[in-house]
Amino acid sequence: MGRESELADLSGLMRGERLVTLAGPAGVGKTRLAGQLVERVRRSFPGGVHVVELASVSDADRVADAVATATGVEEQRGVPMTESVAAAFGDGKLLLELDNCEHVIDAVSALVETLLHRCPRLVLLTTSREVLNTSAEVVYQLDGLAAPDAVRLFADRSGSGFELTEDNAEEVAALCARLDGLPLAIELTARSVRHRPLPELTAQLDEHLLALTRDPSTPDRRHRSLRAAIDWSYYLLSSGEQAALRRLSVLAGDFGLEAADAVCADLELSVLETLAKLEAKSLVHPAPGDGDVARFRLLDSIRVYGRERLRAHDEEAAAHDRLDSWLCDLISRLIDQRAHALRQQLIDERENVWNAVERARGDTGDRQVLLACALAIATMSVRARDVLSHALEVTDPESKYRGYALLQAAWLVDWQAEPSAPLRFAQEALELERRWERPWMLTRLHTVAAMGWIHVGNSEACVRSLREAERIARSLGDHFSIAASLELLTWNLLCAGEVDQAAELVDELLAAAGASDDPEAMWETLGTAGIIAMQLGDLTTAHHRFTESLRLSGVWPRVGLMVEGLGLIAARSGRAERGLCLLTAARESRRHVENIRSGPVGTWWQDLVAEGVSDALRTVPAGLADAAVARGRALTAVEMVEFALDAAANRPNDTSTHAGTPLSHREQEVAALVAQGLTNAQVAGRLGTSLRTIEAQVRSIRFKLDLGSRAEVAVWVTTHAAGVPSRNSPTLDSLS
Repeated sequence: MGRESELADLSGLMRGERLVTLAGPAGVGKTRLAGQLVERVRRSFPGGVHVVELASVSDADRVADAVATATGVEEQRGVPMTESVAAAFGDGKLLLELDNCEHVIDAVSALVETLLHRCPRLVLLTTSREVLNTSAEVVYQLDGLAAPDAVRLFADRSGSGFELTEDNAEEVAALCARLDGLPLAIELTARSVRHRPLPELTAQLDEHLLALTRDPSTPDRRHRSLRAAIDWSYYLLSSGEQAALRRLSVLAGDFGLEAADAVCADLELSVLETLAKLEAKSLVHPAPGDGDVARFRLLDSIRVYGRERLRAHDEEAAAHDRLDSWLCDLISRLIDQRAHALRQQLIDERENVWNAVERARGDTGDRQVLLACALAIATMSVRARDVLSHALEVTDPESKYRGYALLQAAWLVDWQAEPSAPLRFAQEALELERRWERPWMLTRLHTVAAMGWIHVGNSEACVRSLREAERIARSLGDHFSIAASLELLTWNLLCAGEVDQAAELVDELLAAAGASDDPEAMWETLGTAGIIAMQLGDLTTAHHRFTESLRLSGVWPRVGLMVEGLGLIAARSGRAERGLCLLTAARESRRHVENIRSGPVGTWWQDLVAEGVSDALRTVPAGLADAAVARGRALTAVEMVEFALDAAANRPNDTSTHAGTPLSHREQEVAALVAQGLTNAQVAGRLGTSLRTIEAQVRSIRFKLDLGSRAEVAVWVTTHAAGVPSRNSPTLDSLS
């Protein structure tokens, strides 16, 4: 069920290759799929099709005998059985399937090499949890069923006592995903739904998964339960490989090599080589992703089995301790070195960080506060703020790491609900940090203090803090902190409406970020530079800055700002429908990640975005606006970034519009006053804004309309005077 694409792929391989290995983990359905494949291609082999079941062959020396028995080859006195088989096959066009090879893999490999050499028209199909590693082998890795097929299989095997409905389909899909789409696991679990409600079955899955059984009459013992199927793989491992698999089971989600090294640190073996061997035996899998660093994962069934074995060997507490100690070491090195690679490691290991935090809740030493800081960096979430708050309550006030914890708490605090908290945290941390030799921390704390001063309305104190942060950073040659202080100074100017002064800092800001050799500094400053260019009406440069920032940052909780920037550019360039979609998607993304690090300066930006949304809603007809909003809400974080980076749809000079005007509501007001003959200074006075802002908006109007002079703007206004925005568009509240 659900293997049509695999059958098509394999049928094609069988026509062009001589040795195909169908590889995969226990319970993935290799034998069943091989059987279907053999029936499909049988007519292509006039010399015959032979299936040899090797599961019952316990002695490697008996592999050739098993093949001879299944194919009717008789033993000849004084002739090795392999030679007899090869002679019998000759140059006949036949297909030989060797099923379940993993426990006699070396003998199978030797036999296969001989047969391929001696029998020029022979085609071999093998199924195994471990690849043969022979020269002619083509490996087809079989994974779990895709979600729709997995759900279909669950419903089919659950029997008459269970009905798949719209109400429970999503829960069934989630259950099948936890089972990694493995047909054996799905079939065993589906049988249990007759006796246990679906929510209870899902909640207790780890506890009961391995114990689920088939009918005792099932001919293959290995498939009577998931535990039996995995037992088969486990007992084929060396003692070192078994020990490593047990320890790897404490790692949640996917994991990197260093995490694996940490939990296996008590073993005298090469962890990298062991991972490679376990991967070859379908017990460890490469994690999907496009990063430069290899990552791995265990199927959930393997993880549960490994954890069970780990407890039986009384090794669980020690493995957890090694993992937690490694995570604490990562964050302590980050505190001392502020290296981006360490920060990225914590982000990559965020699931393991979460579990470590839960284990450390009763700890009153440095471990709890260190892990809370790691969680803050890894997730930047509301839950991390709560964990950090608890850690600060129970940790020694004189702890070496309290200052860094206060720094993270200041970033994560709810600026609206607790306006004075960031400044209070920063000032306490500054007092503590002067005792330790970590001057780079002083620069970050002065920067956070500056944000606190902004929020309580003291702009002068904000500038003093930023200049002090910049002074210390320059004395250290700390380009990252120089960029951070200059960026906040730039935002302070933007909030005050001083776009021209902010623009004067852009070159220095980008130079400092580039010299820092830190991707985070670069993508943040590019985003800020994009905002400035956009406010000056240079939409082409703004588009380039936002795009480069988004490409550097990837899917991160704060990519919302860059996506919003591209959304505003789209709306200001006459593509209000696209802009509305991007702005909605960014808002939804912020909600889902519970990101709270926008800070007080974000209020100005949020107001700008809200104005852009309102303008877009007035511009786009109601039906199209509803569709754009719905599409934005439906985009995942990854899809949102891909949509935002779509070069073909993201040209800033595209002035097409459904409502007949590419101008925002404010730009229409400015254009109308220009048409009346007012100078830029007079328009600024009439609208209560700065001259520089009006100059930027006039440039933007001319850019969007492709007009060469103010007189042409006046003509355009006269021509489009009847173009009143629709009053039937959805309101801003409909996006909430």
